[in-house]
Amino acid sequence: MGNVIGVVAEYNPFHNGHARLIEQTRAQLGAVCPVVCVMSGDFVQRGSPAVYSKFARAEAAVRCGADLVLELPLPWSLSSAEGFARGAVGLLGSLGVVTHLSFGSECGELDPLQRVAEALLDPLLGEDLRAELRSGIPFAAARQQAVARRVGALAELLQAPNNILAVEYLKAIYDQRLELHPLTVLRTGAQHDRFAEGNIRSASELRMRIGAGEDVSAFLPRAAAEIFAREKTRGRGPVLPEALESALLSRLRMLPHPRRKIRLTASSRSSTPSNFAICPKPPSLLVKAVFVFCERRQSIERLAHYPRPHDHGGHVSHPPRDALGG
Repeated sequence: MGNVIGVVAEYNPFHNGHARLIEQTRAQLGAVCPVVCVMSGDFVQRGSPAVYSKFARAEAAVRCGADLVLELPLPWSLSSAEGFARGAVGLLGSLGVVTHLSFGSECGELDPLQRVAEALLDPLLGEDLRAELRSGIPFAAARQQAVARRVGALAELLQAPNNILAVEYLKAIYDQRLELHPLTVLRTGAQHDRFAEGNIRSASELRMRIGAGEDVSAFLPRAAAEIFAREKTRGRGPVLPEALESALLSRLRMLPHPRRKIRLTASSRSSTPSNFAICPKPPSLLVKAVFVFCERRQSIERLAHYPRPHDHGGHVSHPPRDALGG
């Protein structure tokens, strides 16, 4: 059997950079190689809704070069970069037909990424990591310094979100002992959360422009632009986080406080069994923060970015996945 390419993505939305990854990979492995994509469903990282439905995004991927799109189950889609990679790579490996895993990276070279991945799998890394954390630095910096003890300046690769994901994909391959040959494509165009020039823009920039009512078709393959325009005409998109804001705030305010075990709303102060029984005792800082925001804020925009204890570095283990997956 010939080469079969595996790709992990969010396609939120599918854009020119995603099409380029497929094209560049086929240029290396063969123009007729099948491409199997594992894609997040209707909800992506941090629980945000995808800007268009999973069916529309999958259709866009198939019409723009992919041959098969499989949905990554929700727990993996919402997980950290490590969990996201473990679930997606494991799914591709379980198919028994995928031979290569292709992913984008700022590095563009496989060997340095592999060395960092191997360093992170070192059983003794945890001891060095704990030593760094005791100095009071954030988890991201602590992990990078622990890795630097093994690979020196290569640890700086962990500062870029696509490199982080690439390393996690490699870790998943090694840890699960999968027969997947990794292949990385140099990321070009816009970086995550930065505007750029040219026809390749990050998915985060495109979502921002879509939210502002702008036409982003110039940055999408024609087939994808047609699909998303159709979805908009039929009232099925774009889906923006703000559309869920009132419903989410309302529901959160109805939940009992983890300490007081009473509802937050003034109109409903009777005792009720806690829905937070599964939360750590005492309640974590994040749980407390949720209730503070729900009581005092009219928007959940900032809540999604509340710093969590050991958040693995503002996305060292849960980076924005716009690079490859967007």
